[in-house]
Amino acid sequence: MSKVEIILNVKSSSKRKKFIDNQLITVNQIHNINELITNIVSENVDAYNQKKTDQQLFQYLTQKEIEDTLHIGKVGFDDRKNEKQQNKEEAVKTALLAFKDGIIRVFIDEEEIEYNCTYSLKPHTNVTFIKMVMLAGRMW
Repeated sequence: MSKVEIILNVKSSSKRKKFIDNQLITVNQIHNINELITNIVSENVDAYNQKKTDQQLFQYLTQKEIEDTLHIGKVGFDDRKNEKQQNKEEAVKTALLAFKDGIIRVFIDEEEIEYNCTYSLKPHTNVTFIKMVMLAGRMW
């Protein structure tokens, strides 16, 4: 399966700042948007499950580690607190349902993509995920 580099952005409609801003990632070539979501979620679950759990007695960050993470707006130890492995199939199922239900919107090069839409990625395609915020119905 061929690979392609894309530029990924992730944003929530409730925040001005992007969670992920112009991050270059490599994904498998896809035939539809559902495959792209499946690919990205699967790789993120694998990366999370491979992270070490917080077991050091004394934690510290080097100046280089701090500088390397400043650009994303979160400086941390890149570990996880929960030892439980995440279920990849369940995560993919949840992400696809959120996309189908309109909770997540996907834009490719500023064009909104619909659920199960056929699409082939070109190198350095700009892919943006926007998480929509549900209103609670309160007056203020």
